[in-house]
Amino acid sequence: MSRTFLPRKLLIALLPVVLASGCAQSNARAPWPFQTATRAKGVNTAPSRPVVPGDPRADMVERALQAKGQKFGTDGTLGTVYTYAVDTQTTISSREARKGDVLFFDTTSAGNGCGSHAGVVESVRDDGVIAFREFRGGQHLHSMVAPEDPRRRRDSSGRIMNTYLRTMSRNDPAGTRYTAAEMLCRVVRVR
Repeated sequence: MSRTFLPRKLLIALLPVVLASGCAQSNARAPWPFQTATRAKGVNTAPSRPVVPGDPRADMVERALQAKGQKFGTDGTLGTVYTYAVDTQTTISSREARKGDVLFFDTTSAGNGCGSHAGVVESVRDDGVIAFREFRGGQHLHSMVAPEDPRRRRDSSGRIMNTYLRTMSRNDPAGTRYTAAEMLCRVVRVR
């Protein structure tokens, strides 16, 4: 008997056992276009797009738009949601912001990426400071933006006026933007 015959014979004998046991099931979902849309029992409308793990910032904004009756689907990226919102909704002044409006920020260091971050307005204080929900650092946060006073962190009574969206570093170049107001680039009213 040759040496190569025994391993080959062993492999042939084990092949049916491996095939019969099947492959382990993966918890990973199929890519978005290949998923089947599902709906809750008793609901007559299909979701705008199948739920896939994506950008939580985009999901938060999509939900806010859909809660106002918008029917659309995107690829789940914030860039696509930003393009949809700008193309189909009304851009307003930050002074006109109210609950449910969408805030877009430019958090890029170059300052040329409006829509790289987003938030949804929760309320507006009497002094014009906007409270908003955002997703950053793996957490849903409640943050503040004072568009009329972009560099001021707190008011005279200690209340937060502007949330820092970027951490300060001693190597930052002059003119680096840190606060939400410095990075606020568009406010969209959902129709």
